[in-house]
Amino acid sequence: MKKVTGTELVDSSELVNNVEMARRGFKNIEIASRGNITGYFMKEGSDYVYVETYSAALKKCARLIVDKGIFDMLDLEHRTVVLNSGKGDGTRAVPSVSVDKTIKALHGCVYEGAQIDHSLMSLNIITKDSLRECTTADNAKNKKNLHKCKKLSRGGFGVEIKEKYGFLSEVDLDTLRNEGYTISNCSNGVVIRKRFETEREALKVIREHEERFYGDYAYSPLKDMRGHFEAVYRYLILGEISEEDVIREILESISTNAVLIARYNLEDEYEKRGMPYNHGSVLQDGSFVAA
Repeated sequence: MKKVTGTELVDSSELVNNVEMARRGFKNIEIASRGNITGYFMKEGSDYVYVETYSAALKKCARLIVDKGIFDMLDLEHRTVVLNSGKGDGTRAVPSVSVDKTIKALHGCVYEGAQIDHSLMSLNIITKDSLRECTTADNAKNKKNLHKCKKLSRGGFGVEIKEKYGFLSEVDLDTLRNEGYTISNCSNGVVIRKRFETEREALKVIREHEERFYGDYAYSPLKDMRGHFEAVYRYLILGEISEEDVIREILESISTNAVLIARYNLEDEYEKRGMPYNHGSVLQDGSFVAA
């Protein structure tokens, strides 16, 4: 089988110790169906439920965090969570449940029939804070490195941003023209271009565009919990660390990536916390690289 995408999977050896969880005051409920096994860990007063589910089809496990309100709404205490791996190109696994004999994605049950944006980017976190209704256009904006710049043969670096017709108003387009951008039509929208002397300048301008026009839907590494489930688990489920600790873990994990830090304007996040990071260096040809 191809590599599975979507939900982050783990081996059974990476699951929690049931005895230790009981010692911490968690109640454990286990449900089995057709070879799939789901364990729920709940603690009195907690707003979240920790979930471990084994997929017979994938022969892998997934660790999930589910909002208590969603848990109760879907009566998950009496259902198994399955990993539906038929999405996208056939490799995308999505946490799902059977509702009225139909397999539905967990997040899709929260906002029935609506487009859903995973604001924390992770399919392993199913909470009301991590899910939000959106338009198709909004959902398309919350993507890492959505826009890039390229080195030009005549020197300098070019920013090229494509937006669909109607996303930017005529006032927006006129403002961009006045700021020195050229705007042309493409098959289904407009292309916004401008040249800069250095790659760092171009990266900063791309981020300015995202923050200016995408608002809360603009991607941010500090909201991307993919690869950071353990930290979120320790924060929301165990209560061992704070939200600030989670952010610091993310910052530390990308601290050597000068281009990413510059691309998303994260310098101040490091500075105000007194954390070291790679400041990067502009080369003679204008390229921006790690120092």
